[in-house]
Amino acid sequence: MKKRIDAAKMDFNILNKTLRAAIDDGYDDIEINNVCGQRFICAGLEKNITVRITGIPGNDLGAFLSAGTIIVNGNVQDGCGNTMNGGRIIVNGNAGDILGHSMKGGEIYVKKNAGYRIGIHMKAYENDFPVVVIGGSCGAFLGEYQAGGMIIVLKIFDNPFVDTFFTGTGMHGGKIFIRGSFKEKNPGKEVRTRVASFEEMAFIKQYVEKFGSFFVVPSNLLDDEFTVIFPYSHRPYGRIYSY
Repeated sequence: MKKRIDAAKMDFNILNKTLRAAIDDGYDDIEINNVCGQRFICAGLEKNITVRITGIPGNDLGAFLSAGTIIVNGNVQDGCGNTMNGGRIIVNGNAGDILGHSMKGGEIYVKKNAGYRIGIHMKAYENDFPVVVIGGSCGAFLGEYQAGGMIIVLKIFDNPFVDTFFTGTGMHGGKIFIRGSFKEKNPGKEVRTRVASFEEMAFIKQYVEKFGSFFVVPSNLLDDEFTVIFPYSHRPYGRIYSY
């Protein structure tokens, strides 16, 4: 069942209560219009439904998300997908800072650019494998303290890779894939780079193709060379531990 919610001038608490009531009533395709900075939308969602948002949701959209699909027709602010466990978030615009903070499952697709510290503390465990795909560029500290999962940066929108110092700082798991060469002057000391292998390109293909199904992009993205950024140690700060 479908339902529309007009969020114009609606307090974030009221909006979230209205949304939860609609979900409890059995609506599985919910459209929220005129969103303007309301926080915590779809936080903790555990049902396999679709929520379509028009406007700019505030911080922590989809925090603790476990199931369902969130589609944003606009930009998102900071903390989108914070501690996400599953489900999918699709952003038809730009994303703010700490996108995918501590996420351990699910997928996030951002059509254009994202801010700083994307994928900080991402982790994977058994069948939980988080993936973030960015169509444009990212800010500094990409993949900071990343412990698992995968980040893919396609560099196809706007100015590719602006202010990307310290990529992979403290990284000790997972991988970052960047379309094209990686010429950063100051990457994290804990990472190494190389050209993606045939097997790695075959693995990321499914996510790049999903990105292409959500947004209009060049059809030959996978024909280009990709750079892999990966940690060379699973205990990057071992020397400063007390035991």
